[in-house]
Amino acid sequence: MNRTMERLAPWSRVAVGADVSSDGVVAVVGHQRHGRLTFETLPLDAVQAAVNAHTAVACAMAPGQAMTVWLQTPLTVPAKARQVLPTLLDMAMPFAIEDCAYAFTEPVRQAAPLPLTEGSGLAALAVAVRRDDVARRLGLLEPHGINPHILDHELLALWTQMLHDEPSAVTVAAQDRVRGLVWVRRDEVLLALGLGSTFWSAHRLVDRAGGALERTVRMQLDTVVGGRYAQHALAWMWGGTEPAACAALRQRVEGAFPGSALFDLPHGKTLLARALAQRALCPGLLRFNLRSGTQAHPAAHQHQQRRIRRQSFLNVALAALLLALGTAADIQRKQQTARAEQRFTQGVERVAGWPVDAKGDNALLIAQRELQARQEALLPLKRAFEPSLMVTLDRLLAAAAASDATIHSLVLRADQWALQGHAPSREAVDGMLPEAGCVEAAVHPLDGAPDGRFGFRLEHVKLREAQP
Repeated sequence: MNRTMERLAPWSRVAVGADVSSDGVVAVVGHQRHGRLTFETLPLDAVQAAVNAHTAVACAMAPGQAMTVWLQTPLTVPAKARQVLPTLLDMAMPFAIEDCAYAFTEPVRQAAPLPLTEGSGLAALAVAVRRDDVARRLGLLEPHGINPHILDHELLALWTQMLHDEPSAVTVAAQDRVRGLVWVRRDEVLLALGLGSTFWSAHRLVDRAGGALERTVRMQLDTVVGGRYAQHALAWMWGGTEPAACAALRQRVEGAFPGSALFDLPHGKTLLARALAQRALCPGLLRFNLRSGTQAHPAAHQHQQRRIRRQSFLNVALAALLLALGTAADIQRKQQTARAEQRFTQGVERVAGWPVDAKGDNALLIAQRELQARQEALLPLKRAFEPSLMVTLDRLLAAAAASDATIHSLVLRADQWALQGHAPSREAVDGMLPEAGCVEAAVHPLDGAPDGRFGFRLEHVKLREAQP
C-alpha cells in the first residue's frame, strides 16, 4: 500500500524543517551532498539567515487541522479510480471540497488490513485541509519570520521518519503488530496508528491523562477487519517535547494494553523538524504539500513552472529527435527498396536479354518466357554435342542377346527410353538392365508371351551417361 512518492522540494538540496507549536520553535537544516543527508539544529534567530533562494522551508499542519482518511473505490482500474476519489472525499469531509486543498496517494489494491469496509476495489489515502486553516497557519508562522514553501502533515512526517530511523530489531518486533506512535506536547497529544509499516489514521488529543487515547485506540482497532486486532499486543513508539508528561502517559498505556512493546523515538525534540527537512529533500512514503494552488509559495510556484517548462522542452526535443530518427529510417528504407528494385530489374533484363519495362510478377513472366524460348532455340545445338544414340542402342541389343530377350518395340530418344518384349524369366530382365546401362526402370509384366516366357514392358528408364 505504501508507494514511493516524489520529494517535496525537487528543486533544492538544502531544506529547513521547522516544528512550530505551543512549545516553541525547533528548527533543523538538512544538506544533501553526494547522496548523503546531514542535519544540523538551528536556533530560531539563525533560521532566516539559513534561508536563501535555493533553500526549501518545510513546516506542517497539525492533525486537528489537516485530516487523513482512507477511501475505497468500487473500481479496479487505477485511472478510473482516480476520477472518483474527489467525489468520495467530498462525501467523507464535514466541509465543502471546493474550500480545501487535498491530495491522494496512488490507488492500489490494499496489501494490508485498513480501517475500511471489505471490498475488492482500489484504495487510496487522502489528505485534506481547509484553505482558511492554511491561511491561519501561515499567519501564525509569520511572527517567527517563517514563510514555508511546504506545509506537510505532522503525523505523516513522524510516521515515515519513524520507519526510516528505527533499528532493524524494532522493525522485526513490530512488523506484525499494530503500531501506536505517540508525540506528547505541552497541551496536546498526537497519535498515529497503523499495522507494521502501513499507516492507518492520525488523531489529535487534548486529554493528556490517557483516557481519550485509550478510547481512540480501541475504537480504531474495532473498525479494522471486524475487530481482528482488538486483542492483539501493540507496539508503542514514544516521543515529544514533554518528557515528564510522556512518561506518565506511557505508564497509563502500559497498564491499559498489557503485553505491549514500548520503544523510544530517536532524535528527541528534533525528530519532527528533522522529518520535515528529510521529506523535502528525499523521495519516500506519503509525501504531501498542502500549500498548493493559489496559496502556493511564489518561489515554489516559480520552481514548479520552471520545471514544467524544462520538462516540456525535453518532451519537444525528444519528439523532434524521434521525428528525425523516423525520417532518417524512412529515407534509408526507401533507398534500400530502390536498390533492391534496381538489382531486380537488372537481373530480369540480363535473363530477358533486352530492357524490360514491366515490374514485379509481370517482369518475371517475361523473363521466364524469354529464357524458355532461348533454351528451345539452343536445343538442336545442345543435342549435337550429346553422345550418339547408336552407342545406347548397341549396348541395349548386346544386353538383350546375352539375356536371350526378344524386343518387340523400342522407343529410344535422348530423354526417353522404353521397350516391350519377352525373356526367359523376370531374373533375366533384371540382369539385362545393368548390362544395358540402365540405372533405374519400372518393369511391368505382360501377358501373352510364347512358350511360357516372361513378357515385360520397361518405362521411366534412367540410363548411365553414355560414352561416345
